[in-house]
Amino acid sequence: MIEAMGLRELVSSGRTANALWVLLCVSCAPRGDAPPTEAMLAVVDGFEKALTTKDYEGAHARVDYRYRLAETLGDIWEAGDESAREDLVAATQAMMVETSERYRAKWVGRPMVRRVIGHERAEVWIQSGPEGDGESGFAWRYRLARRGATWAITRRDFLVDGTPVDSTRFWPIALRQIAAQFGRPPTLRELVANLPSVLGTAQMRRIRVP
Repeated sequence: MIEAMGLRELVSSGRTANALWVLLCVSCAPRGDAPPTEAMLAVVDGFEKALTTKDYEGAHARVDYRYRLAETLGDIWEAGDESAREDLVAATQAMMVETSERYRAKWVGRPMVRRVIGHERAEVWIQSGPEGDGESGFAWRYRLARRGATWAITRRDFLVDGTPVDSTRFWPIALRQIAAQFGRPPTLRELVANLPSVLGTAQMRRIRVP
């Protein structure tokens, strides 16, 4: 948990940046403007360095996948057996790696600028983007939560050409498509088994606004 005083030190009121790109139906983290602590930077920096060298196990070690899946899937996750949970964690790890590799050329090998951009309950959002790109380029957005004496990544979103991409939107779409096949909400095991059939089918539309 983050003490109230610590949170005030981490997140100031800041100024909302103007964006040229707007993604319909995508929610953004609350914005702020403050430097991350050394402990937060160590997690983000270690995660990105691990991805840069393709040390995927090192990257996975800095992410709390179970927290994220329990948060997103709710009762389906809770009702699932441990074997199904382990398989879904592995599938989610593979999705994280695939996304990281897809955008590799946009950030690997470039100096990264990191800052706190907001908070959500007891968690802190940090943006990490290539130096010089600003809000119009590419950037990762990490939500971090306390895990003992350190921090863990509990969610990762990103910006592409200034457009925020919300990772939360994938799971409701996947659940609806799989539920349509069964005529009912799937179990966790059924979600795992049918996840490959819905990967890559979700599309997003972007509209440029002056």
